[in-house]
Amino acid sequence: MLFLREQYFLFLQTDLKDKFDINNSKDLYYLFLAKDTFAFDAKQYFIGYNKEHKRCALIFITEHGLRNEPVLGIVSPGDVFNI
Repeated sequence: MLFLREQYFLFLQTDLKDKFDINNSKDLYYLFLAKDTFAFDAKQYFIGYNKEHKRCALIFITEHGLRNEPVLGIVSPGDVFNI
């Protein structure tokens, strides 16, 4: 099993989540996952839509998957396409 480790997400020098309007998008949503999440599980969020008919735009990786933690990296749909 592959985890969301260094090879799957971009390390950030700043807290990038502050650059996105993560609460007010009409068509997209942003997700926070823990750094030890399986890559396959992360990929599933990019497939299809959630119950509000929104697509996952980016996944923010934090230590425990909590919004109030520093962002360690991000995963985009293209990052997990071949998993």
